[in-house]
Amino acid sequence: MGKVISKSERETKDLAKKLWRQYEVRAKEGVVFLLKGELGGGKTVFAKGLGEALGIEENVNSPTFVICAEYPLEREGWKYFRHYDLYRIEKEFELDEIGFKESLGKGVVAAVEWPEIGKGLFPLGIMVVEIKFKYLSPEKRKISWKERES
Repeated sequence: MGKVISKSERETKDLAKKLWRQYEVRAKEGVVFLLKGELGGGKTVFAKGLGEALGIEENVNSPTFVICAEYPLEREGWKYFRHYDLYRIEKEFELDEIGFKESLGKGVVAAVEWPEIGKGLFPLGIMVVEIKFKYLSPEKRKISWKERES
């Protein structure tokens, strides 16, 4: 478990890069970062930092209206970075309709904003890292994280 106070978008992105380095080697069956917190808490900024850490050159934006943005990866052992925004999902069966569970797993790094609706929908063996964002001021966010079992 960890906790920091981020004082800028750069610090939030740097935390994402640090956590990626920490979990990259250990997450052989895939990794999902559950990004929890209020609007403006820093979830999308964190996902942008993951994209930078993974070498994605295009701009990583929140996929609020398309639900999922997929970025191919050119890293050994890793195929895709999938960025989900489940804000508009109302019922768990909607996740089945879009193949959410099947889109996770070996070779996939996923960042899931608003993951509460999909709790428990993760393949066995996948590493799940829960990250909580708390808005403190326009510049500051409290960010805490912990691993949990899939």
